[in-house]
Amino acid sequence: MKQRPANSRVTHGDPACADYGCKREECLQARRRVMKQREYLAQTGRSCLTNTDRTAAHIVRLRGAGMTDSAIQNAAGIGRDALYKAARPGGTITRATETKILAIVVPSVASRAASTNQARVDGRSTRLRLQALTALGWPQYAIAAAMGGGTTSKGLSRLMMRMRRGDRYVSLSTAQKAQQAYELLWNKDPLEHGVFSGAVVRAKATAVAEGWRRPMDLDDDVLDDPACSRVVDISPRKNSSPRTSLPAAPAAA
Repeated sequence: MKQRPANSRVTHGDPACADYGCKREECLQARRRVMKQREYLAQTGRSCLTNTDRTAAHIVRLRGAGMTDSAIQNAAGIGRDALYKAARPGGTITRATETKILAIVVPSVASRAASTNQARVDGRSTRLRLQALTALGWPQYAIAAAMGGGTTSKGLSRLMMRMRRGDRYVSLSTAQKAQQAYELLWNKDPLEHGVFSGAVVRAKATAVAEGWRRPMDLDDDVLDDPACSRVVDISPRKNSSPRTSLPAAPAAA
């Protein structure tokens, strides 16, 4: 029986929990499934181990999207040593560990900031998505509804106005909501989803006047640029002023 490490992340229901001596039925059953899978692989001439090339590449994608190693560990339900072993190409890990890591979905927008309330990301992808939906004829009230999370037409109008005036950043939550709305609406005709023709005409006219592009005119590589998913600014609290450096006093003559 293996000794459970002090910093173990293994929980009940994990086969490793039974390896540490746990007698709960869910843990024992999990270990039985693993043993059965290993026996099947042996009978069919396959190893229960596999190389780490696929997991190493996937971990690079997860990290690039902003996930911390701790977040990856929690999502996969594995320990730190297992993660670092899987992150090194050319090694070997169990197929069970590989399955857990590859099952983690790469987030389109992720934060490495301690507080998501203050996290700001580059707003280029958000701006392009909102403009493209408008160019399709979606009015702001419909886009706001698709964004969810309490987004209002008035709030969306203020956001787009700030971006038109050159505001570089948007909040992390706003970027996530805009991406959600874009995925829902980019390939749909607003006229076929209850939007009045007058609202569609006005939205398209605004887009034409501003020179906004439709979704089919956008490059997906630009929309999914990892640079627009990373936290690039932590705004100061509203009740405090950003620090500024004062110019040095001129030297006395």
